[in-house]
Amino acid sequence: MFKRFIAGAAVALLSVVGLAPSAQASVSEPAFNAINAATLWDRGFIGEGSSIAFIDQGVNLSHEYFQGEVS
Repeated sequence: MFKRFIAGAAVALLSVVGLAPSAQASVSEPAFNAINAATLWDRGFIGEGSSIAFIDQGVNLSHEYFQGEVS
């Protein structure tokens, strides 16, 4: 768990200073299907030059998505 945190922090830092490669989203995620991301990508909308902010309310570790992944 700590290694994932450190890796995430490193990627975030590199992204801020512009050294990290662009993220590659997995189209199997329900959120990408919900917003029809594949169609947007096919039309050339890749988010380049955009800024994104997340307002986080925490993580529900009992959600099925995390079963067997988080201890």
